[in-house]
Amino acid sequence: MTNIDSRSPNFMVIGAPKAGTTSLFSALCSHPDVYASYFKETHFFTDSSRYADGIHSYLDTYFDGAANYPSKGEATPSYLRSGEVVIPRLKNYGLFDNLKFIVVLRDPVERCWSHYLHRRRSLNEPLDFEAALLAEPRRVASGEDFATYFECGLYGKHLANWLSHGRRDQFFILRYEDMSRSYGKTLQEIGNFLELDSSFQFDTPVQKNQAGEPRSRILMRILSSDRSVLKNTLKHMLPGYLRRELKSRVRQSNVKAYSAENKPIMSPDVASELRRRYADDLEKLENLIGWDCASWKTEK
Repeated sequence: MTNIDSRSPNFMVIGAPKAGTTSLFSALCSHPDVYASYFKETHFFTDSSRYADGIHSYLDTYFDGAANYPSKGEATPSYLRSGEVVIPRLKNYGLFDNLKFIVVLRDPVERCWSHYLHRRRSLNEPLDFEAALLAEPRRVASGEDFATYFECGLYGKHLANWLSHGRRDQFFILRYEDMSRSYGKTLQEIGNFLELDSSFQFDTPVQKNQAGEPRSRILMRILSSDRSVLKNTLKHMLPGYLRRELKSRVRQSNVKAYSAENKPIMSPDVASELRRRYADDLEKLENLIGWDCASWKTEK
């Protein structure tokens, strides 16, 4: 199927989760030539029920008004590890060949831990870290896609899949650590990749989705529950994308940063085991894109 709708996105931030994609996408969208999807993480190409609504539902919901913008995009970090589902769906609508993909990769062990803390903060993870890692294969097999702490860090595996379907010049791949050290330079490089006006000075990114703990556990439980009276009421009042946006903003406002005294720390033994488990995939990543990942293989 060929899609010729002028509203169609021409770039996507596809990953990785917990690698600064929210702040990056927000900064990119400060450019006047960029049209951002109404809601950052659409999950359209991984959610079969949304995908079944068709491409026009996607464009009407997230890109209505985008036709006259030279650059339009969305950011759904779970797309990176879900290429086997996302890529055929993008191709089905004739989108894949015209898209540019931005990929941010973070030390996989630190990313894994951050992912776990994010789920704990949302009261969606009852297990301790070691138990959650052990349970991950069973959970993934049963459809719990958000508990993919280890799997999301297999960058070599996932990137190999994406690159096997596209041209290398379709992908801008960067390190979270480099981006954090030189945000302005990184934004200009991505702007050049997207062929945006290079004279524009992007907004200074604000850290989002920071690690922390709930201010109110009761409110967080309501936000995390699928059966709360509030959520069922809103379901009849607001469309899905507005409910997700409202939920995201309320959830973020209900988080307070960890203090130095209560900030969780990963067990050194668990960290060491994770580095061992990631070693082969990091070697694959090095061979795939020519990076030196020695700093990600070394004990911190």
